[in-house]
Amino acid sequence: RLYSFYEEVYGRSNSKLEKLTIDYFKKLPAIILVFKDDDRELGFVQLKEAGHKLYFLFCGFDEDLNKEYDLYLNMIFHIIKYSIDHGFRLLSLGQTTEDIKSKAGAYEIEKYLYFSSKYKIINFLGNIFIKALSYKKQSQSYRVFKD
Repeated sequence: RLYSFYEEVYGRSNSKLEKLTIDYFKKLPAIILVFKDDDRELGFVQLKEAGHKLYFLFCGFDEDLNKEYDLYLNMIFHIIKYSIDHGFRLLSLGQTTEDIKSKAGAYEIEKYLYFSSKYKIINFLGNIFIKALSYKKQSQSYRVFKD
């Protein structure tokens, strides 16, 4: 059932890169937190611990349940609580749904990619593709916490 939640989120995604198999979720040494209402499964998040860092990798949920329970936002809050409760110094929430994550206090960290070739045409094409494939910086910024 949890994998079907992942497939549903993947199906709604605007930028489908690669659909992971159920074996990925079974074999990766990661934490899977399941969200329930009594015995009814609502969704899941997959987290990976790496030293003092916690990474939010994937999630899955039913969109109708999301509307009923504010599920995705509650999942984000639970990940933040989990991170604090377990003493992580850094929490990476990933690269999608930036708006809702920034409302929960997250902020973007700019990253850069250097591309170079000895061939001018490859440099030209490479720079076009990098711009086309790069994430666009979120236009709205929220001040959730005071300085």
